Amino acid sequence: MHGLWKRQGNDNDLKKVDSNVGASVQMDCKVSGSQPMTVSWFKEGKEITPGEKYQIEFRESTATLKISHLETSDAGVFTCRATNAAGHSETSGTSLDFVNDNDMPPSQTIPPKLIEPPVFTLKPESQEVIPGSTVVLKAAFTGTAPFAIKWFREEKEILTGGNCFIKKEASSSTLELHTVKPSHSAKYTCQVANDAGKVSLTISIISLPQFICKSLVILLLLISVF
Repeated sequence: MHGLWKRQGNDNDLKKVDSNVGASVQMDCKVSGSQPMTVSWFKEGKEITPGEKYQIEFRESTATLKISHLETSDAGVFTCRATNAAGHSETSGTSLDFVNDNDMPPSQTIPPKLIEPPVFTLKPESQEVIPGSTVVLKAAFTGTAPFAIKWFREEKEILTGGNCFIKKEASSSTLELHTVKPSHSAKYTCQVANDAGKVSLTISIISLPQFICKSLVILLLLISVF
């Protein structure tokens, strides 16, 4: 004799499931009985065809129906049917309803958050520097954190290392160039971004040519005369 399946709990109770449009939901039923056994799910008495939207599984005595990308048309009563050689049996049904956002309790209401884009409040100026000196470029800004801060030399991003040091703080960033060389002459850009937008500023650093000491020039002239 083949025993039929049964769902855990009171089969006379209509189980209710609440969800939201666009979400996913899963319904489970415990099944017992003799194998082989097949499981089918129905909505309002019409059998559900498995696919991308409806996924049906039967593992370890549990029948599962997963519904993805919920729409208002998915609301209704779902039942599960198990069948073996002795016959078939069904659950009393599961009612799927949708929750209206206006019905959510105040504790679950998320207040709107205003995100302000970054704006520079301190801009470094272009500089002409002597080779061997140190250049400090500092930029400050306001806006809503977190920020993504980057420095560029021409089009290439600068990272801390060698004679370059980058310091990042909550509302400012500093680029330090140590022992400047003529090859450091270029355009430098500071870029600040957050979820609301992105801003950048560009300055020029010019390393002045280094002249020979006057006394050395005079000495060379005297040598050439004699």
